[in-house]
Amino acid sequence: MVTYIEKRPGINIVEENVGKKDIAISSSLYPFNLQPRQRVSRLTIEIIMNMELCSTLATVIVVMLYISSCTSPASAVCTHVADTTDRCRNANLLVNQKWYSKGSYGQIDLPHPNKEIYWYCGSSRERTGWGEMANRLIFSFKTDGTIYWWIYKCRSCTTVDTTYDRCRSASYIHLPITNQNIYKNAFKQVVKLPGLMNSLQWWCGHDDERTAWDEPANELSVRFFSDGKIEWEVKRCN
Repeated sequence: MVTYIEKRPGINIVEENVGKKDIAISSSLYPFNLQPRQRVSRLTIEIIMNMELCSTLATVIVVMLYISSCTSPASAVCTHVADTTDRCRNANLLVNQKWYSKGSYGQIDLPHPNKEIYWYCGSSRERTGWGEMANRLIFSFKTDGTIYWWIYKCRSCTTVDTTYDRCRSASYIHLPITNQNIYKNAFKQVVKLPGLMNSLQWWCGHDDERTAWDEPANELSVRFFSDGKIEWEVKRCN
């Protein structure tokens, strides 16, 4: 079974074989040394080519950077804010005190949320703006001088604990505080807590249960295995 997570021009991101920690990239185009069926993480990404080739290439960059960030203890959860383009035909690009040549790409994490960024095309100072506060930019500097900007608002999450429970007798557990049901075979289902907490009440069928951890946290990532094992990944997100 394949579930489409996101559809964009030139790319579809799909999730299949939930519960297996692998992904395969399948594409007729292998930019940046990606190989067909290369295994790198948990999702399956299908690159579907169309006429917006540049958009496809840059989106691959976004996906790969996202996967890379999610493998670290402090990962970023990002919301797409905007995208825009600029031109720098006759010089290299200076962004965030680093030079980029044509055909390259990069990621910028702003120190504070902002609605603009200043950069240089050679010695010419330029400005790029967008409508909503954001703190991460991913860009692609094409060989024809076009600059594609993808703008994101990100919050960082740090895993503070991982704990385990069991619920064999029911097909799902219920979390009263968020009114969520988490079914068996769920893979990293997100639970956003109403504030910083050290414990959580939940129900396994008619049994009232409680899970606790030491450091205050406001988000959980839950895996509920078919044998009844529950894994709580406890996170603090800013």
